[in-house]
Amino acid sequence: TARLRTAPHRHEPTWIADLGERTTWRVLTMEGYGYLTHYPRLWLQPPRGHGEHANMSGIPQEPLLAVSCHQPGTQGRCRAERLEQVFAHPESASYLINPLLLGQTARRFFSGVRNQKTLSTGMTAIAFAQQMCGQVHIYGFGNGSCGGQC
Repeated sequence: TARLRTAPHRHEPTWIADLGERTTWRVLTMEGYGYLTHYPRLWLQPPRGHGEHANMSGIPQEPLLAVSCHQPGTQGRCRAERLEQVFAHPESASYLINPLLLGQTARRFFSGVRNQKTLSTGMTAIAFAQQMCGQVHIYGFGNGSCGGQC
């Protein structure tokens, strides 16, 4: 079971009935990951961060995190130094979604769409799930145009 960003995962009867209790993967962007308590700048002690921990050991191991960086490079949260802090340690329960997969999916489904620069987190999750699973079932996915009726 994959959930997007910080989608509800509490054990409330309405969510359990529709989606179940399990969250195996949480799919989010690197920008969203930056708000989690185990993001290196929030977890690690100074001078590498603002947290209380000497290293990345002890970070939450569940759910697994599939993180997208549409353009890894030299700036922001997707710069090489930050990617290394997040993914290159033995305790990491986070996995970087291949940017080539994201580009391939964008070209396949959105090549004729104007102003579509990157995939939404939802489409990123679908592309990721299609690589991992034999069948993909999608729930609660839409553009919000139907309000509380969908």
